[in-house]
Amino acid sequence: MMLSSASCFSPAVNCGDSNSMAVPNFKFTHVRNNSDGEEGDEIDGESSGRIKCLKFSPDGEMLAFGDPAGRVTILRSELGHFDPYISFQSHDTEFDYLKSQSIREKIKCIEWLKGGGQHSRNILSANEKTIKLWRIAEQNKALLPDGDATPGSALRIPQYVDIPPVVKAVPKRVFANGHTYNIHSLSASPDGETFLSADELRINLWNCNVANESFNVVDIKPSNMNNLKDVITTAEFHPRDSNVFAYGSITGAIRLCDMRARALCDKHSKLFDYGTESLVSGGMPQIFAEQTVCAGHVKFAHSGRYIASRDVLTIKIWDINMDREPLDILTVQDQLQDRVREMYENEVLFERFTLAWSPNDRNISTGSMDGLFRTFGTDGRSVINEAFSHERRRSTGTPTTRRRRKRDARRHVISTNSIDFDCESPTSFTQFDYDRRAQYIDWHPKEDILAVGCAEQVFFYEDL
Repeated sequence: MMLSSASCFSPAVNCGDSNSMAVPNFKFTHVRNNSDGEEGDEIDGESSGRIKCLKFSPDGEMLAFGDPAGRVTILRSELGHFDPYISFQSHDTEFDYLKSQSIREKIKCIEWLKGGGQHSRNILSANEKTIKLWRIAEQNKALLPDGDATPGSALRIPQYVDIPPVVKAVPKRVFANGHTYNIHSLSASPDGETFLSADELRINLWNCNVANESFNVVDIKPSNMNNLKDVITTAEFHPRDSNVFAYGSITGAIRLCDMRARALCDKHSKLFDYGTESLVSGGMPQIFAEQTVCAGHVKFAHSGRYIASRDVLTIKIWDINMDREPLDILTVQDQLQDRVREMYENEVLFERFTLAWSPNDRNISTGSMDGLFRTFGTDGRSVINEAFSHERRRSTGTPTTRRRRKRDARRHVISTNSIDFDCESPTSFTQFDYDRRAQYIDWHPKEDILAVGCAEQVFFYEDL
């Protein structure tokens, strides 16, 4: 069941106030390149500078992103722009002698921890097997050398002198040996005491101060791997309750778990699953339907009332109090509906795209193929932008009526007739550049500022 075009899925929104539901008019402000690697340097067939994850700090003052070369780069807000603050080598290539396989340095995910201070931040970074906790701090004092002090001389009190600020990344803890399979998600609890780490078959709970012990809270590994039917794809803590979390899977299902009910959450509290029936009935082959519903990212609204899940074609928005059907299904990019086979052949059908809620939960944004990203509002309107530098970027002009699908059979693939998408794609595409994927996106926690990771660049957009 779809809501009307004037649907309001946020309880904080007054449907009678059109201004409160308006989609931000995002404008390109600046771009930052991840150009530390040598030109042409590749790791596992992709550029060593390609953005693999990005996230704003809880106060919005910093943005961190990781790349395949094992680097974590942090930008800091200065005079309205995010400028380079520090870049450090988080992980290096290792070798697992027990399994006789190499562990790549590629950064899979990052997560900021709450707390710290004005000149100190804590951040988690992970490759496929190891999680590290780093303290990012500014040092503006140095110990004065003792000079000509000799043994037996009078006791001297250490003295410090002021120096120009120096930013350092100091390793605090290494959380290792917790995962047999590849880590893909990190999520910090709202109280800042614990965090979740998830791989394809298990989710572990860690205490931020204990590196040698973790608790397994989800384990879907069957006794016989031939009976494996599901794989975990993403996990996220509830934004207000440190006992509740959700995780998604390749079937598109989202499971809500409460650790107060049981220590091992082998049984979920709630299940949100829309299935593939609407896709198959719309004419999509079953094999493609099963691939497109994979929940690549799950994100709670800041209020904790709603959950949004992102698959390759749509965003599904669920009310945690109503698990029968989603409140809304938002089509990310209409042109992709007829290109599923082409995406499969180009090996991009399994790519993961993230999504982000606005600080007031009234808008949601996500990226897509060909460098596009789309922002949806609670009034049913949406705006498409393209992640390009100022001289090349293209953005939508006057909103127009959404085009009807060329093939009527596709109308039932994802029902969007209840939502009035008021703007088209910025250009009519005859061929997609699948390498330019706006995969990673995050919304500033306090302001209408978007960071979009596309290829080797981070683009910043602001509601001006």
